[in-house]
Amino acid sequence: MTVTGAGRALAAGAGAPVSLGRAAQELALRRGDFDLVVQLGLIRAEPPAGGTRPRIRREEIDRLRALPGFPESLREQVRTVGTAEGASLLGVGT
Repeated sequence: MTVTGAGRALAAGAGAPVSLGRAAQELALRRGDFDLVVQLGLIRAEPPAGGTRPRIRREEIDRLRALPGFPESLREQVRTVGTAEGASLLGVGT
């Protein structure tokens, strides 16, 4: 059975916080890129409660998905470069 994005929200309880992995998946980001999104403060994570892991509110996911150019615009904000591309951007030799 295939569940659409709206169906997932209903199944999980509309507005219910989701795991970091689920949020990364819904934002079309690799987990490492999603971790950068959190560290850069582009998305707010709820602090862990009683030994659980941080969770992401549905409203935060929806806010990012509504950005113009999503998901490419979000990916570009956290794009990391290797040494060769970084050197080129800085105009220095590798």
